[in-house]
Amino acid sequence: MKKRLVALPAVFALLFAFCTAFAAEAQIIAIHNHLDIEIFEIYMSDSSVDNWEEDILGDGILEAGETLNVTILGSFDQFDVLVIDRNGNEMTRFNFPGNTTDILVTRDGLTLGGAPSDIEIRAMYQKAREAYDEWFAMGTLPTTGQGVDVPGERWPYWRVAHDRISSMADLRAYLNSLFTEDVVAKLISNSSYRDVNGVLHVMPADGGGDRSKGAEVHEIIRISDTEIVYRVSVDILEFIYEKMEYGDNVVDVEIHNFRLVFENGKWLFSNFGSI
Repeated sequence: MKKRLVALPAVFALLFAFCTAFAAEAQIIAIHNHLDIEIFEIYMSDSSVDNWEEDILGDGILEAGETLNVTILGSFDQFDVLVIDRNGNEMTRFNFPGNTTDILVTRDGLTLGGAPSDIEIRAMYQKAREAYDEWFAMGTLPTTGQGVDVPGERWPYWRVAHDRISSMADLRAYLNSLFTEDVVAKLISNSSYRDVNGVLHVMPADGGGDRSKGAEVHEIIRISDTEIVYRVSVDILEFIYEKMEYGDNVVDVEIHNFRLVFENGKWLFSNFGSI
């Protein structure tokens, strides 16, 4: 356990060296405050030493939602970080890799590599849910109502009406920002989207919703620096045969685990499905 260092010169000002034995080489580490309160103290030091360096905030604070860029001089294999928020809560993480460039401070602790915050993860999930359900599983992208006949098809295809998606390449690029390539490939191969004269068309469909499903509970589980599970627990409602409709009584709970993985510099869902 490191000891807090309390008596050091005050001329620290965000520029310090972990290892004076190495030639100075500047490195920037961005510390992102994703708490809903201010951070009052931040300590960093080489993992090989017993004491923390000086509080790099000094008399300042790091507001909620703000980022602090820390300039480090020196070379090191690993380093440790201690953060203390306005309420005195301490969050410590040891052995960050020496080439770390981003650290997120969240209510779950300190996370490496610019991992998304809970708010960002929920936004990613909502975008993935919209694309998966509304554009594929339960419907299609909106259309102009202008149908064209496609050789070999019984029904006409309608031109897609979307501000940013006008071709199959656009659709694939958007999906690739949400899902891994294998998920994207399955979505497209099982769909009726196709380019007609270079413009995206689709055979419209509307699958409707599942009335057997009730309230949902959403959880974010951080497995590692490169894997996050977005868990959705859904109430299954009782079917009342006398009324031929679903009631309010919950008879079961269905759990869906959607994996977010850090792949090729992006956080993507590696599995997905309807709820």
